[in-house]
Amino acid sequence: MGRRRSDSIDLVCQRWAEERRRILGIEEPRKSSQYLGAVRCTLAARRDLHAGAMSVGKVDQHWPEVYEGDAAKVNEAFWKMAPELKTVMDVHYVARAPISIKADALAMSESKYWQRVNWVRAFVEGWLAR
Repeated sequence: MGRRRSDSIDLVCQRWAEERRRILGIEEPRKSSQYLGAVRCTLAARRDLHAGAMSVGKVDQHWPEVYEGDAAKVNEAFWKMAPELKTVMDVHYVARAPISIKADALAMSESKYWQRVNWVRAFVEGWLAR
């Protein structure tokens, strides 16, 4: 069975939400496999000290977070939509909670919540189609 059109919109919006969570600083904590080298290991610290890799002369570079590809188009759509829809899009895609809690946070019933989510999907789909 093939994917429905709303599924592809959801996938693009989820990619946008991953980047937005990172920008807002609410991403999931990194796993140990995502670190380079030993994680908080005293042996690694000793090795670095003896290898001359102290923090002196170390340059920290910070790059701006940017949306790429379809996520950039979704971000454009996000900033062009009505404020009520922005709130629903942020809560639906960025927040990680059960739907009942999300609907309560927006002070609406679950049916109204899903109606607004469908409006967001339609807006994003129209924006991507232009």
